[in-house]
Amino acid sequence: MKALVFIFLFCSFTASAQEDSLHIYVPRHFSPWDCDGGTPDGFHVFTDMEYKNYHLILFNRWGEVMFETTDQDAYWEPKDEKGEYLDDAVYVWQITYTKSTDLDFDGVLEFTEEKIKGHTYCLN
Repeated sequence: MKALVFIFLFCSFTASAQEDSLHIYVPRHFSPWDCDGGTPDGFHVFTDMEYKNYHLILFNRWGEVMFETTDQDAYWEPKDEKGEYLDDAVYVWQITYTKSTDLDFDGVLEFTEEKIKGHTYCLN
């Protein structure tokens, strides 16, 4: 019985600790043009919950900031100053947000800042 309780508590702890990271989807590839005739296309980060202190930065290969936002619904169209689409390229992204968890199941949320990084490829 003690082993069963331990397994239950360990599994619950593990699922709770990783819950926020399962709610953020960042595409590996994206296209800048309108594919379906109505939905704005470009680089989107998809989330199914609100995060505190959400901050997305998108860099080009030289480390220049191409896009930066604190709005979870914002998207980026890869265009230059003249409004023309940029060439195919790899972009590095970084998202920081505040993660809330109840690790000891006492009903009190604990907040920690999380940072995730990756890259995406723009297909023109």
